[in-house]
Amino acid sequence: MKRPFSLLEVAIGLTLTAILLSTLFSCFRQIVQSNGKLEKAHSEMHWRIISQLRIKQVFENLDATEGTALFFTGKHQDFHGDVLQFTFDNGADPDPHFCCEIEAVLVRDLDDNFCLVTYSDEGEKRKEIFQSNIEKFSITFFDPETKKWTSEWSKALLPPILKIVANEESFYFSLPHSQRIAVYS
Repeated sequence: MKRPFSLLEVAIGLTLTAILLSTLFSCFRQIVQSNGKLEKAHSEMHWRIISQLRIKQVFENLDATEGTALFFTGKHQDFHGDVLQFTFDNGADPDPHFCCEIEAVLVRDLDDNFCLVTYSDEGEKRKEIFQSNIEKFSITFFDPETKKWTSEWSKALLPPILKIVANEESFYFSLPHSQRIAVYS
């Protein structure tokens, strides 16, 4: 004949089950939190890489014809701080107004986004946001004549290297159509 479980045995069994379930739940919660952090970091890294590739693509297609190149810094009422204005060949685009040679500005907009704003010949504009919540933004150029970084560029020739600082991150881009050479020492 089987003897029934005593109250003490049931209490010990329930206690062990509760300890096991709380340990499993704690591990599961940590896994979910880690997965969320990893997914957020992956998303940020993905957008950073996509942004760098797009900016590199734009700079590789700058109009580098001497004397006709539009590439300078200045102020603009619709944006914070300095803007970099230039023309580039956008190639084929789903919107025919944004095909071929177009004007663009690289800026920090009034909503604190680091973005590329392109303008069609018809006056339409399109904004590509690369990064949000930008507090610090600057664009500087390496001038091989003075061998210094400068924040203003209005010369006819393209600079060899451009540096963009968004918050605390620095991004460097070489301009392949520059007629100037930067010598590293």
